[in-house]
Amino acid sequence: MLSLPVRRLEFFQSLSNVFQHTRQNDDLMALIVISLDRYQDIEQNFGYEKAESYLSAAYSKLNEGVNVGGEMYRINSAQIALLIPSLKHRNFLLIAANKVLSVFDKTTAYETYNADLDLTLGLSVSQDQVEFGGLSGDVRLYQQANASLLTAKEHQRTFMLPSFVQQDAPSPISSERIERAFSKNEMKLYFQPKLNIRRHAIEGVEALLRWQTEDDLFVPPSLIIEHMERNINQNFKFTKWVINTALRQQKEWLSDGIELCVSVNVSAQLVSLDDTVDMLKDALTLWDVPADLLMLEITETALMLNMEKSRKVLHDIKQLGVKLSIDDFGTGYSSLAYFKDIPAHELKVDRALIKDIMNNDSDRILVQLIIELGHSFGLQVVVEGVDDQQSFDFLTTLECDYIQGYYISKALPARDISDIMNYLPKNG
Repeated sequence: MLSLPVRRLEFFQSLSNVFQHTRQNDDLMALIVISLDRYQDIEQNFGYEKAESYLSAAYSKLNEGVNVGGEMYRINSAQIALLIPSLKHRNFLLIAANKVLSVFDKTTAYETYNADLDLTLGLSVSQDQVEFGGLSGDVRLYQQANASLLTAKEHQRTFMLPSFVQQDAPSPISSERIERAFSKNEMKLYFQPKLNIRRHAIEGVEALLRWQTEDDLFVPPSLIIEHMERNINQNFKFTKWVINTALRQQKEWLSDGIELCVSVNVSAQLVSLDDTVDMLKDALTLWDVPADLLMLEITETALMLNMEKSRKVLHDIKQLGVKLSIDDFGTGYSSLAYFKDIPAHELKVDRALIKDIMNNDSDRILVQLIIELGHSFGLQVVVEGVDDQQSFDFLTTLECDYIQGYYISKALPARDISDIMNYLPKNG
């Protein structure tokens, strides 16, 4: 039993409410995520009860000593979130951070030992939102705080201001840190279902990476992608791991009578390498999975940047029987004429065109045109980012082939996909 309950759901509800209120009033808000770095060490050396005593002492100190008009939540075993709903100026974030640190400037005595309340802070301000894969502003705010926290830990700093994290700091993701994540099994694949609208059946899933560090930090996928784009050798190794992990899971599903096409995102720089074809061939042979149950997703813009180098490799991939999907279509070149020589099977409409589709006539017209163009080129069309009934119903009238988004399901662990597929009636 936790001495101080985790209130993660309440935190996200409050974060969403405060963020909406802040935006409506053209105000600023701040989020400070406080990581109690000694928690796991105390738990391992002195036991669970002592670790909980350590966290309770920290929470009490914050409650008594920090008066910034904020709300506090324990959001996991060793983290406390401080929401500051009204920030007069962004520079006040530095004052708030130092106020938190001043609370922990003394050693706290326990029954049989002393412990420094070592901590690291992750900071974010609503004005400094960073775009993370089309997620809502409040979630981006939380992810920015996580990125700030991770950066501070990597550089052995107590905290870093958001402006430093965004502009001046080296990437918080290092090659050594990623290798350590692999060795400690910190990275997992989750799978988001794709619904065939006509058949009302889940026929595919997209494999999405989730990285949760030892100290319960969730590393935003955008930081991982940014690092991989600068490190082609590690990118190749990373993609090989993703594909083999996805195929291994798919093999398990096939053994249980579950047949799903699994989509994997692949960097365009790898699509221009002949080694990628051999890697795919080896993985398909190893796991003995039909090639047409694997689909590679490559972004529209990335394809354009590597078109000449990629064309031959893409055709070689098609010869293996692996399917290709043009991802995030609609906000880049947006001309299917570019793809007449690309052996694509599927076109995915960029989620940016969907988020306001019921209120924006231009977006509705553009999505309709993309679906019609995709069909005229013999492509299946997937619309991702569908989060509500209205959008789903509208896209159904446009004869879109597949839907992906929170309205169908968020990304889930493999076991949950198995439970869903075993619960649903079998097709045919």
